[in-house]
Amino acid sequence: MTNYRKKPVVVEAITFDELIEFGRQNGANIVNGMPWSFTYAGHPITHENDNCYLIPTLEGAMKLMRGDMLITGVKGEIYPCKPDIFEATYELVSNNVQGRAPDGLRAALERLLAADVQHGRYCGVTFWGPGGGMNLETGQQNSGGRCSCGLNEARDSARAALGSAPRETPETGAVK
Repeated sequence: MTNYRKKPVVVEAITFDELIEFGRQNGANIVNGMPWSFTYAGHPITHENDNCYLIPTLEGAMKLMRGDMLITGVKGEIYPCKPDIFEATYELVSNNVQGRAPDGLRAALERLLAADVQHGRYCGVTFWGPGGGMNLETGQQNSGGRCSCGLNEARDSARAALGSAPRETPETGAVK
């Protein structure tokens, strides 16, 4: 059997209550205080009852129940997701990270590389040289200027994805 890892993507998601509020603020017919029918992300949303909306998905109409999340996918499709599946699959990201376009991904990777200049501040590495660095908190020396915080691996992946030139080290400005 072959294993696969889900590609990391950034999606938008709103709660059932946020969808109700969106409908109220965006011209929906209101019946007994509930938005009856309206458009969200270019898709028609229909009230089934006060605890359920019908959501048009690529697989047909699905029910969005109280507690569920409504996800807008990378191609603009929408679909409901149960809270336990959502919690196991997604994590909150900063609102200033845009993962939908290659330019957004490139900008995020470039920010990671820029933040790497501050690497020594995050993991306590204050001496950088040909032999590596030393963590002043633990006294542990790291060959090749690499520590165990994981930022190096993230930096290397970002550099590979961008085809970047080597970076400057945080303390000396020397290029590695």
